[in-house]
Amino acid sequence: MYSKNVAIESIDKGVSRLGNTWYKDKKQAYGVTVIDTTSKQDARAADWASRQVGKPYNINYLNVDQRDSFYCSQLVWAAFLDTASIDLNTKDNGKMIHPMELVEGPKTRTIYKMRP
Repeated sequence: MYSKNVAIESIDKGVSRLGNTWYKDKKQAYGVTVIDTTSKQDARAADWASRQVGKPYNINYLNVDQRDSFYCSQLVWAAFLDTASIDLNTKDNGKMIHPMELVEGPKTRTIYKMRP
């Protein structure tokens, strides 16, 4: 989430600024925070993700080191790695960052869960 009403997401059309309609559009969603970040670090990560808007979707899930395209969880991972040097990848899936790694990883905490 970029703000209360705006989400920055990497969807099939690429990194996009979308309205927060998750409650209508999603069957389930999690709100997660990175445990050891300040609000300024979180804002820098959100701003970094926002600057990626317009970049294409990354279909090569193993190529997480590139910054010219992103898949959903790669965008969040890269935002915190590049702005706060926090690596949220648990390596449970090798280099690929699975969305549930961001939810269940040791460096994050769930603060919201919609439709368990």
